[in-house]
Amino acid sequence: SVQTKLPLGWLEESYSRPRVIAFPFTQGAIGEFRVRAPLNILSKNGLVESTFLPIHSGILNPYIPSKFELKRANPDVVYLCYTLSDDHYDLIRWLKAETNIFLVFSIDDLIFSLPKKNDARRLLYKDVRYRLRRTLALCDRLIVSTQSLADAFSDYCNEIVVVPNSIDMARWSTVAVPSPQKREKLRVGWAGGELHRGDLDMIVELVKETAQQLDWIFMGMCPDDLKPYIHEYHEFAPFDEYPEKMAALDLDLAIAPLEQNSFNEAKSNLRLLEYGILGWPVICTDIYPYQTNNPPVVKVDNTKDAWLQAILAAISESDSLQHKGEKLKQWVLSHYLLEQHSNAWFTALTKR
Repeated sequence: SVQTKLPLGWLEESYSRPRVIAFPFTQGAIGEFRVRAPLNILSKNGLVESTFLPIHSGILNPYIPSKFELKRANPDVVYLCYTLSDDHYDLIRWLKAETNIFLVFSIDDLIFSLPKKNDARRLLYKDVRYRLRRTLALCDRLIVSTQSLADAFSDYCNEIVVVPNSIDMARWSTVAVPSPQKREKLRVGWAGGELHRGDLDMIVELVKETAQQLDWIFMGMCPDDLKPYIHEYHEFAPFDEYPEKMAALDLDLAIAPLEQNSFNEAKSNLRLLEYGILGWPVICTDIYPYQTNNPPVVKVDNTKDAWLQAILAAISESDSLQHKGEKLKQWVLSHYLLEQHSNAWFTALTKR
């Protein structure tokens, strides 16, 4: 029959560049930042040839290529992202035992240390640490986004490479950001997924206390007890529409609160990158991800008084917010564009 699940990104009889078959995991951020975007830019630059398998997050019986299909495809690299099911493990064990294919695994979160208020806990395997350990023991290399993750998995895999999350200008360069305006109230906001309940619980009292002075804008998630105090709430956007929906929030100031815990300590600074590329100044928790590479942001302790003082200072210095946002944007452009990290991705994904 006609093969549709494994559409190869190369001619079987032609061989010119390293061939990579990748498991993207999700249709959203993880699949994009850690799999699709890096491989797409490497393919565009003529460094690799790549094929993406269907996503497997939340799929009861995900597609896993057969031994015959993989033999025929003849890849140099199989790039695995969060492939922790028993069926995936059987495939990885066979690949390790009977082929010379280079096995690379990717992980972007400290998933065995999820906070109690993170709703993703119910979706995880109860024995996730065991599954990670047995899988990574068979992989030739692990790619992570932060040094904290590299340290946490140091005894799980023999070789670990850190490649940071970065901004793909193919997605963000065409976004139209509204021009700054003089307003009676500053538009202050947050954007993120539904797994940040604990992070947002920390700022409930802050929002209530400043609701008369600021227009609070939330996108993606907003605790129920905050909704009477905010100016606007926007549903989370599909990934393809996310940059435009973010820009349309038209913020004067963005916030990035994070609970102090091991899971958040290992996260990347992606929130700052997305705010920054839009030219928004940021107040954030003083935590490792937001200290990396010394970003030009206001970092505060996780107390209501510290957050309140930073917010009030921003109100009193509102004329300087645009300049601070532009400074953060230049920091992102200087350090965190995907194109700047393409060589690091190529080195991480291919056998040396």
